[in-house]
Amino acid sequence: MGSVASLMTGKVSVTQGKSFLYRSLYDKFIGSKDIKNFEDFHVAFLQIINTINSVVPGRHYDVPEYGEIEEVYKKWNEAIEENKAKVFEEFIRDNVKMRSVDRSMILTGLAAPPAAMVAKRAGESLPQLKIIKVVPDLLFVPSATLLSLVGCKLATTLNRVS
Repeated sequence: MGSVASLMTGKVSVTQGKSFLYRSLYDKFIGSKDIKNFEDFHVAFLQIINTINSVVPGRHYDVPEYGEIEEVYKKWNEAIEENKAKVFEEFIRDNVKMRSVDRSMILTGLAAPPAAMVAKRAGESLPQLKIIKVVPDLLFVPSATLLSLVGCKLATTLNRVS
């Protein structure tokens, strides 16, 4: 009764909204399909994360590790039909985390444009880099910023792996 009243007044909690979202995604990608093995479940789970990431602007969610998805599949497969959606919803709520932006990415994004301008001005005075005068600032600065952000992301990813 309380949820009906909250819907009528427009006061829906974040938890209720997420629960509704997870349930509808479950119904679309898992509940309506005939999932026979882990590979089918894994593909459906990846489709759910892809759908969330493509719909929600600005925020993206990381996919949990393969082993964690395998564990939830075992729990989901062993659960009775009425509890399968609940097992899935709890897993999504507890294990799917929002991707965070590193401080290094923010600092690189702020420092790269002025550094690119300084590098371009310094490069223009060198006779070996005469071609740099031909490239307009409008193309050089965003390109250098993008390359520095890619390098920063690559460096942080490699640090996590090793």
